[in-house]
Amino acid sequence: MTHVAIGALVFGDHLGDASRCLCSIARALSEAKSKTSDYSFSLCVGANAPTARLREFIFQELPKIVPNDISLELCIPDNNRNVWKYPLMRRMFGSRAFCQSDILMWFDDDSYITQHDAGSWLTDICSFAITNKALIGSIYKINVSKPTIDWLQAQEWAKKPVVNPIKFCTGGWWIAPTEFLVKINYPFPELAHNGGDFSLGEACRQSGVALLHKNSGVAINAGSSGKESGAKRKAADGVSWLTTNQRLTPWPKLNEPWQKNHDFACHLFLFCRENTEWKQKIVPFACRIDELLQTQFKST
Repeated sequence: MTHVAIGALVFGDHLGDASRCLCSIARALSEAKSKTSDYSFSLCVGANAPTARLREFIFQELPKIVPNDISLELCIPDNNRNVWKYPLMRRMFGSRAFCQSDILMWFDDDSYITQHDAGSWLTDICSFAITNKALIGSIYKINVSKPTIDWLQAQEWAKKPVVNPIKFCTGGWWIAPTEFLVKINYPFPELAHNGGDFSLGEACRQSGVALLHKNSGVAINAGSSGKESGAKRKAADGVSWLTTNQRLTPWPKLNEPWQKNHDFACHLFLFCRENTEWKQKIVPFACRIDELLQTQFKST
């Protein structure tokens, strides 16, 4: 059986976006159960600086709509901090749900499933992903600066010249093989809030992993109109896509400036269906997926 881990990142007081995103995923999971037994699914939700009403939704309402046989986890920074997208994503990728997966599907909270038959959409896109072993999403191209090219070129996986334009799947929704993400240590530790999508696209090109365009049945980074890339950017004011104040560095060493953005405790919650309670584990500083593997829940 193929295991599919679904990750979603919610933020602040954006309850409308979070509800639209997570309810669409829950609907797809519920409908997929009746379609096939070829897949098992898990859902991990990361929450940056969630307000009281957003916490109420993910802690109390979400377990009611996610099917009982789906592993449900929450990952929330200590002290309700906003640690930005990619540092929290790295913590989420160390959850039990992701560590045990074959493929990984990612949603920003302003992305959601639009397909009427959401279950068929989910199983079809998973089948497509397993067959092709590719990065799948909505493909764009971007020209990046010379310093950015230099940073990409310094990555351990960059064996060919990095040239413009760079092709990538926009970061609001995508699906990829988990094994490949672990191999390249994604998301890269230098990333804070922006740039994770085109750097992943270049890592795919360098590694011979195809990018395949699929954006039907899902609205990606959509505003109220549902138009792709129409949503306003959240929590990004004054945030460089690298954590080192625009100073681009090669593959970082221990104690380099990017490290401070991973130096936070994180609360990892697993919903226990037997007694309808959340089981909590506090995860201290960690910056690599192989370290994060040690923070899994011991229960199965």
